[in-house]
Amino acid sequence: MNYSLEEAACWVTLELNLEKIDVSQIKRAINFEQELIYQSMLIKNIDLKINQQPQALKIEKIVEEALKDSIINLSKEQLFEVYKSELNYIEFIGLRK
Repeated sequence: MNYSLEEAACWVTLELNLEKIDVSQIKRAINFEQELIYQSMLIKNIDLKINQQPQALKIEKIVEEALKDSIINLSKEQLFEVYKSELNYIEFIGLRK
């Protein structure tokens, strides 16, 4: 299976029973995470050539950065739940073990 932002957002909404949160907020949070990871990968590729030891981008760092973004109107706890649930989706579709 391929990753789908739409499916991931629906998965998170259903898994966490977040009917009170607008799905667009979940999509924004996941989109923000994807952009952060993409930027991190670009930096890691440069750092890897220098340091030879890539570092994983942790959920805590993603949440910290997402809280600074004015478009994402989710609490720290909600962001943690969203990102952890999204990891469940990623495991479900076979992109992570």
